Amino acid sequence: MLQRKNKIWTSLVFIFMGVLLWQKCQDRHSEPTEDVSKDLNVEVLIKEPDIINPMTMAVDDEGSIYVSLSHTYRYGKEGSPYDSVSNPIKKILLDEQGELQNIITVAEGFQDPVMGIAIDEDQLFITNLNQISVVKLDENDRVEHTETLIRDNTTPWNPFGMYRVIIGPDDKLWFSVADRPSSAPVVLTGTDGKTVRLSGQSGGILRCDRDGANLEVMVEGLRAPYAFEVDPWGHLWVISNGEGSPNIYFEAIFGMDYGYHSRDVTYNWLAGKTTLSPPVVDMGAGANTATLTYRSIHFSEKYVGDVFMSNWGNHGFNPSNRVIKRIPGSDMTQMRYAESAGTGHVFFAPVHDSLFRPTDIKLLPDGRLLISDWQGRDDESNRLGRIYRISYKKPVHKNGFDDLDNLKNIVTQNEPIDLLDHPNHWVRRQVIKYWAQAGSIPFHDFKALLAGGSAVASANALWILTQRSESTAEKLMEEALTHEDARVRAMAIRQLRQKAGLGLVRKNNSGPGRDSNFGSKDHLDSLMRPFLQDPAVEVRMEAALALFYPSDIVSGLKQAAELAEDKYSMYRIGFELGKFCDRSELEQLPAVFDDSRQFILGVCGETILHRRPELSDVIKAWGIPALKYQDQAEQLVEQVRTGTTIEISKEKRMVLNRLNEYPIIDTIFQDFILECLSDENAGVKKAALRAVRNGAFEREDLVEQTLWIWNNSSDSLVRMEALYTIGSFSGKYNLDWSAIMEESTENIVVTALRVLRTLDGDIGRTDSLERTLKKIYHQMPRLSDEILLTNRAMGFAPMEGDKDDNDQKGNQLKHIYSEIYHQIDNASAARGELLFHSKAAACSSCHATSESIKLKKIGPNLSGLGGATQPQYLVESILEPGKVIKTGYRMERIETTSDEIWIGIPENNGNEVIIHTLGDTVLQLDQSEIISRRKIEASIMPGGYQGRMTILELSDLVKYLMSLKSDGIN
Repeated sequence: MLQRKNKIWTSLVFIFMGVLLWQKCQDRHSEPTEDVSKDLNVEVLIKEPDIINPMTMAVDDEGSIYVSLSHTYRYGKEGSPYDSVSNPIKKILLDEQGELQNIITVAEGFQDPVMGIAIDEDQLFITNLNQISVVKLDENDRVEHTETLIRDNTTPWNPFGMYRVIIGPDDKLWFSVADRPSSAPVVLTGTDGKTVRLSGQSGGILRCDRDGANLEVMVEGLRAPYAFEVDPWGHLWVISNGEGSPNIYFEAIFGMDYGYHSRDVTYNWLAGKTTLSPPVVDMGAGANTATLTYRSIHFSEKYVGDVFMSNWGNHGFNPSNRVIKRIPGSDMTQMRYAESAGTGHVFFAPVHDSLFRPTDIKLLPDGRLLISDWQGRDDESNRLGRIYRISYKKPVHKNGFDDLDNLKNIVTQNEPIDLLDHPNHWVRRQVIKYWAQAGSIPFHDFKALLAGGSAVASANALWILTQRSESTAEKLMEEALTHEDARVRAMAIRQLRQKAGLGLVRKNNSGPGRDSNFGSKDHLDSLMRPFLQDPAVEVRMEAALALFYPSDIVSGLKQAAELAEDKYSMYRIGFELGKFCDRSELEQLPAVFDDSRQFILGVCGETILHRRPELSDVIKAWGIPALKYQDQAEQLVEQVRTGTTIEISKEKRMVLNRLNEYPIIDTIFQDFILECLSDENAGVKKAALRAVRNGAFEREDLVEQTLWIWNNSSDSLVRMEALYTIGSFSGKYNLDWSAIMEESTENIVVTALRVLRTLDGDIGRTDSLERTLKKIYHQMPRLSDEILLTNRAMGFAPMEGDKDDNDQKGNQLKHIYSEIYHQIDNASAARGELLFHSKAAACSSCHATSESIKLKKIGPNLSGLGGATQPQYLVESILEPGKVIKTGYRMERIETTSDEIWIGIPENNGNEVIIHTLGDTVLQLDQSEIISRRKIEASIMPGGYQGRMTILELSDLVKYLMSLKSDGIN
């Protein structure tokens, strides 16, 4: 028998050790063993220690891979796993069989990680925090020369500087830069001395020549435009991501200000969910980091035109949204118009890999995919990383597209002009470079191709002509105006407009440039006017914007509006009308559009209010409600303030939820709150009860109605809210707490215990209550910690179990983490909500739970948190708030000329600095008043909750945060 027991124990020990080993593998080096697609071969091309925390990649014409590695992302040298940090760029060389041949460090010594790389021949264009540089390499892949092309006037906090850079199809540098919510606005200067400033404190997409001259803003009003691409027809597709802001994907309207840190708009407006918000697609939780439209040959034809998108995932341990998604090309029209469409299917997600964090996606010359993987639980730098190569198990073509030598033979053995629509992306790129650099081009061959070639070949021919300077280039471009594909016609007009000096982003005060070789404005006008009747709305829009006089542009846009049916087209027309209409045209505009085109009118008005407020009186006369109120809750609050009756329970709840987000509720709302206390809807009652205590109203009728609800309501959640509210009254409204403890359900008992701990002085302190607490301590062992804490708070004699060693055990973080996870399934989100809004926890004083709240809280907005975050991260954020400080919420110490020192979260607003401090206090200082600003590594969120809250309280709070799915209504 003893021998058998020993065998059993030995087996259990081995099992336990196996589980620990398996879990450790999940945290460190788990290898993916399969992929979600049975059609794919997945291999780890390279991994740690050769590659750690890969940030971005580029592939040169020889198939070599350039990858930037991060040593100091987000947390600087202190958070680096290395004593000596260099944030290097490495070159990975592959042999003829595609196997790893060598790894070379080509550049290093960067204080911050390189976030973007573009390569052409021996030149690397890189983004590094506050500058774009060009690095020239010698024949041994060593740095020969480095030159700064674009510089930011300030040094932002890593990683909120410059992101990706690409060499666009127009041979210009396109790059993205992040917003600056707590430092100076984005002001960039190029090599020619030209300076541009982005609107407000927003980020955006910009473009310049390859030598850093002619800097121009393409799109602004974005938070973190981490990745983007320009499609063959010149459309710009953008990812802008970030927690606390929508993770959006959209086709950009050139010149548009999308509103993040640049306009007074709501979260829903930014996410494309309000009446007049721009057309964007909310991609859900996480942070998308790369977008790549597949236009090559290795994979099946069904993949051509599909978009691959990587999601870095949410903060925390192993979020399920760390994946590579594939958005079918068939969905892209709907995505463009921001209509209802799927947000993609999982293409690649390594099985059993808890650390997968994709950062970039690139194509090898043969069309296979490369995916870089950060490998980490969160944003921490570590010694892990890998690059995957993904290929198709059943290659579609076996005629020479499978390796670089064969691709080179295709280029040399065929007429280059015939390859402009070759199915392989690498071949097309080589042919475009060939003709862009050729001494001359075959005029008649290009003429025929532009008028009747495939859409891709004609578009590529236009890009070639864009890069050439001979006088015949514009004449050849005109041939594409007759192409049957509307995308080609529209692209030709855009390129002609730029050749004429009018720019890609058409300014309302611009005309043909003096140095233009295009010719007279009359020729361009006469060329464009027939296309104002084109059967495609995009062509009509582009033709209108190529006209010279603003009044003609307005007339042309009205003709384009006749065909506009989708949101994108109508929004763009309304936006451009808002730029070009004069006062008299605006006054007549409402008569132009019928009911089906009212959206255009609204967007025009919204643009006027934002860009040309001197004409706002005309817009107000239109009487469009959406222009005055983009926030329905705020509109309803104003209606109540002015005495308008609100009848619908849903609207009452919207008003109450908004009032409860304010730091102080005005007494003018007391009658409305009293009315809501009598509403039949339980949600309205709960919100009204919270408003009573948030407003500290002790008006007799409000108190009586609250007591009536406690005594008569059959809804336990309403009664719990009423109990908290009664606890906020002064002592004369005291209850028989002993009876409540002995006669109520567990939820009510827990609520009563927590309310008692918040009471001042001797309120509720009776001998009867002391006896009751001792009684239920033995009857309800699950609530023992709650009862002990309440007993202590009331000043009663210590109970059995209320000992110092128990307190010490309870303050051990590992023990607390474990206990919270153990209790979380049985915790109560309803009780957690009460805690969140209680004075004891004070969460709601710093955090909003409504995504449409206009009032800026000092802490992150938590709406939608539960659908985007793992419970482990929530527990860590509560118990150790300083461990990961959320982007945009880092405190600063600000010293002024009057010897005052302020600590809070700053926000620049022109020449002013707005400081958000605890308790929603907001200070405004002029820049000239500030002597110094220094970032503080501590979190503004207080720690130590484990010392003043029970495990059950913490579990309830986490359960509530997990329930926040949308707009705080659950």
